[in-house]
Amino acid sequence: MELVRLALAGSAISLAIGGYMLYGVVPLFLTVGTALEVALLLLSLALFDRKPFRYLALVLNFLLLATLFDPAHVSAYERFGTDAWITALDVLSFLAFGAFPLTFLIVYFSKRKSNRRTL
Repeated sequence: MELVRLALAGSAISLAIGGYMLYGVVPLFLTVGTALEVALLLLSLALFDRKPFRYLALVLNFLLLATLFDPAHVSAYERFGTDAWITALDVLSFLAFGAFPLTFLIVYFSKRKSNRRTL
């Protein structure tokens, strides 16, 4: 599996697990938004060979990366290690909003740059 597809799948899985863990803890609109994000990530993963879905994946990953430093996430990161539940959520958050989107963007743009050179 290509690294970009693996990054999309990783974000979707991390978001799904984190969303499930936070169900009933956060407002409903955040749970629905997470479910929508997971669905869009899986859709872009399934149809990544089509250009519009590559662009959808690109936008979604920029949005995920932008929310890495959301105040709610930062306050959760500050409580890292206080208990197992918050630590698991922090790890999932870092993976879903940081590591996987950053991996996707780096690989996506490096492949694009190398494809331009070969044309």
